[in-house]
Amino acid sequence: RPATSPRRSAVAPHRQGTIALGEGKRQEALALLDNAIVADDALGMRLTALEGRSVCLHLTDIPCRLYFRVERRRVTAGGRGDADATIRTTLADVKRLALRLEDPETLFFSRRLCLEGNTEIGLRVKNLIDAFDFDPEAHCRDVLGTPFGELATAWYRHVRGLFNS
Repeated sequence: RPATSPRRSAVAPHRQGTIALGEGKRQEALALLDNAIVADDALGMRLTALEGRSVCLHLTDIPCRLYFRVERRRVTAGGRGDADATIRTTLADVKRLALRLEDPETLFFSRRLCLEGNTEIGLRVKNLIDAFDFDPEAHCRDVLGTPFGELATAWYRHVRGLFNS
């Protein structure tokens, strides 16, 4: 591309004051999620209960809406619009869930995580998240090796400590 062309942001403006991830970043995030689920056969089997269904993750503090669809035991980008279920929360609470500092029930009963639409689908997604066993420290060491894996692990512990306080 010519040097004078403007750079396009990975985060684009979206209707009603929300933002949407650029298609490349959205596909990248979905590919990571899909690879992690498919790598675990038990998790992949749980996807069959969500076959043909779409879910929206609505991050209220950014604001941003991410649409997912399950097809043939794979997680794909869903079209914008009506989702079978919407999970509404903040980015900070998603991080806390990912770091296993909070569980979905605690967030739900404190009204920090809301399910809208087909609650059965929302609960299946919650159960999928609960079953997802991810060890970020081991992953960093496996992917990055030494010494970068140890550096990434130290950074992960630091970030996790920030959320614990």
